[in-house]
Amino acid sequence: MSIATHKAELEAAGFTVARGVAVLDHTGIVVAEDHPHGFWSKNAEVDAILAQPVKVETKLVRARNEDGHFIADDPATPDVNEAWVVKKVKKVIKKK
Repeated sequence: MSIATHKAELEAAGFTVARGVAVLDHTGIVVAEDHPHGFWSKNAEVDAILAQPVKVETKLVRARNEDGHFIADDPATPDVNEAWVVKKVKKVIKKK
């Protein structure tokens, strides 16, 4: 899992997430960092938080254009509803 995905849990545990790729402890020392092939960490608490699985849920939301205005459904395509899009909602599953 990436550090950016678990940002809220890391900050709740007292760590600081810098630029979404580094985790700093309370003294400002980097204790974990994302890399293209995974992440490294020298803190067991950070390892435990990053090991938690992330559940991805979806919900339907109104489609918007670049200006933020709603997009209407195109009647020429009866099998597709362009007025609604699927949005991913990430939730972290906490271990009990």
